[in-house]
Amino acid sequence: MGAVDAWLCTSAAAARAIAAAGKDLSAIRPPICYCVGEATAEAFRRFGFSVKTFPDVRDGRSLAVRVAQEYAHRPGRFVFVRGRQARRELPKQLRQRGHEVIEWIVYDTVPAVVQPEAFLQHRRAVLAVFSPSAVDVFCSFESLRWWVKQPGIRVVPFGQTTLDRLVAQGIDAFAIPRRPTRTDMLVAIESALSTQE
Repeated sequence: MGAVDAWLCTSAAAARAIAAAGKDLSAIRPPICYCVGEATAEAFRRFGFSVKTFPDVRDGRSLAVRVAQEYAHRPGRFVFVRGRQARRELPKQLRQRGHEVIEWIVYDTVPAVVQPEAFLQHRRAVLAVFSPSAVDVFCSFESLRWWVKQPGIRVVPFGQTTLDRLVAQGIDAFAIPRRPTRTDMLVAIESALSTQE
């Protein structure tokens, strides 16, 4: 893993899992990390890594296209840092273009048990959403899709890719953190809470 061109990172959860493991990354430090979204990029910057994002990249598929453009002159060798349940579109697309992709599974996603009734009983709430997949799970319930659009519900997304998924689902964000950091997320949540009082 030390002799690679770049790491491909689609989730801040991967960075958190690596940090929690407490591993010394100096021997496998990548020359660059290509990341989906600023929240993911910020998580990998904390390791002192050089990070690059693309404004038009919102998922693994679009990241594969941009990385392939960056390495159009020669085959690249990449590490896809992912969770066990991650979609496989990114490595598939790059391999089809002649690139080598090593998949490093650093965490296991545990599906949440969503009980719509727990949400539906609230007429006023602040809903903090931390990933596009969380938006997808939430919107898989028609009753929750209706509930989240009610006037008393304030939605606060973490990161641009999460915001984009909300917009795609027709859900308005009440407050948007200036940067994808915990501090700015708390400020946005407090802003949403202050309107509930």
